[in-house]
Amino acid sequence: MGLGMINIIVALDCEAKPLITHFDLQRQQRHAYPLYHSANMQLIVSGVGMLNAATATGYLAGLSNDSAAWLNIGIAGHQTHTLGELYLAHKISNQQTEQSWYPGFTFKCKIPTAGLTSFAEPVTDYHDDLLHDMEAAGFYQAASRFNSAEFIHCLKIVSDNAERGTHNINKHMVTELITTKLETIVEFTNALAAQLARWNEITATPGIYAELLQRWHFSTYQQHQLKQLVKRWSTLHPGQELVIAKLPSLRNSRDVLHYLQKSLDIVVEA
Repeated sequence: MGLGMINIIVALDCEAKPLITHFDLQRQQRHAYPLYHSANMQLIVSGVGMLNAATATGYLAGLSNDSAAWLNIGIAGHQTHTLGELYLAHKISNQQTEQSWYPGFTFKCKIPTAGLTSFAEPVTDYHDDLLHDMEAAGFYQAASRFNSAEFIHCLKIVSDNAERGTHNINKHMVTELITTKLETIVEFTNALAAQLARWNEITATPGIYAELLQRWHFSTYQQHQLKQLVKRWSTLHPGQELVIAKLPSLRNSRDVLHYLQKSLDIVVEA
């Protein structure tokens, strides 16, 4: 089983360039968006705005059935923060709808965190102590359909503030901002990938599940029961294959479920 993908969404080609080079991502042809990938990473250039980010996120999700972690990387403004500083969002809000999302932090990270609000238009009047962008809320709302909060994050580099506004931003500057923080971005991406790999290993469905489905007919509800039982066995007996000694004598799916449940109950009581 694959260990899952890291799916990266950026708004601009100039944000994507340093990431494509470092991770050696290859351009994929005949797609609705500029799309690049390797064996365990996909990067899509969405275009500017929450709707574009949400649509590109959904498009990327449709390309793979693997469990994936999601990462939005890009630039953002802030009233006072220094240009070039990198932040990890601990809250993402949509300024129009007032909806908010809260990423989950389950591993240590040296990147400082900040609140982040997405706007429909470029911001010239900075609000409170918040980062300002145009994509994160659309990205996060869409990505939250495909995985839980600990696997969805936003990394933003300050590109403008009250002293140096958005009119100073250009493509070369954005590429330099990403490049300057590339080492830290890579460290975070590696930690996220390791977390995803551990989770996928823990939650992997043992091969016996597919074998049992081939031998008997299970209803949809019974398939759910069966999957939980074989995962429970795998958790109680890591590395030990589930062998059903009474396999020939089990007449139907109900017998299989009863046998597994009884066997697990005996183990727990022992």
